[in-house]
Amino acid sequence: MSTPTTPLFTTLVPVYKTDFIEDILQCLQAQTSQNFKVIFSDDSPTQDLADLVQEWQAHAAPTFTIKIIQGPRIGPVTNCHHLLDAWGYDTPYMHFLFDDDLIFPDFYAEHARAYAQTQADACISARIIVSEAKTPIFSPALPPFITGGNQHITVLNRQECVESILPFCNNWLGELSFATFKSHAIQRASKRQLHQIPYYGLNDLGLFMEMLAEHPVAYIHSNLGAFRKNRTQTSQDSHSKVFQSTIISWASILFDAHSKGWLSTEQATQGLKKTQEMIHSMAKGNAIFSPILSSLAHLEDIEQAKNTFHHHWAALLLSNPDSVNGQ
Repeated sequence: MSTPTTPLFTTLVPVYKTDFIEDILQCLQAQTSQNFKVIFSDDSPTQDLADLVQEWQAHAAPTFTIKIIQGPRIGPVTNCHHLLDAWGYDTPYMHFLFDDDLIFPDFYAEHARAYAQTQADACISARIIVSEAKTPIFSPALPPFITGGNQHITVLNRQECVESILPFCNNWLGELSFATFKSHAIQRASKRQLHQIPYYGLNDLGLFMEMLAEHPVAYIHSNLGAFRKNRTQTSQDSHSKVFQSTIISWASILFDAHSKGWLSTEQATQGLKKTQEMIHSMAKGNAIFSPILSSLAHLEDIEQAKNTFHHHWAALLLSNPDSVNGQ
């Protein structure tokens, strides 16, 4: 393994669940290119991250630098911004690695190679879905413009991505754990909205769309990580604000993509109807979602629907300190 004096990557780990920290540390220790440093931010209820890392370090002898900072304990988005501030943009590339995901040994080597071979400002790599016990479950379906050739790396076309993702509410691009960014690009991507409406909840897809709007983005076809489904996942808990915001925020991105001219009214309406169905299934009579559902019930005038949705979505976000802090 090579150990460069100056790291290329900074790995930012926002920690809420400490159950899988040893897995993350082992993934990092197994990297074929040790060209990174790591910053953990402990947002966990247990506040035991430092002890767990110290215990692992005692027998693992890591070859990368580890720093642990106290998290703000407001929510995941606030913790990510807290990590960006702690990083200070002092390495060429950065990577968010979430506390229950896995990366494979060639992750940093392949991302570095993709940057060297393209003019990309961000790289996203394919991933598989695994169980809590790390047993493979499936590989997400990818669009023909990704699967149709023999290339190892594809420089993404924004319009192809928009049209294959948004009308179907199918984020095949994946999650932030499987993407890296050039320092200057992530520093500029601070709007947290495509046009006017916050995409809080779908922060991975929202950021990818922001990047695609202004920067070249490369897609690495190799599976370089795993998204782990587990019982403690807030994204699987229909009562959590994170889960609820993730579903609702599809409408945010769809409305804004339509406003920017990326989607036709027919395409946007298709995605908004699907979003309405998902919210209705999630709401189960909860009155808090009634205004949101009402705003998506009449899409004949999509501009009026967008304005009504924006009003109610903004009011709902005000009740969530993490979303307010993330703006």
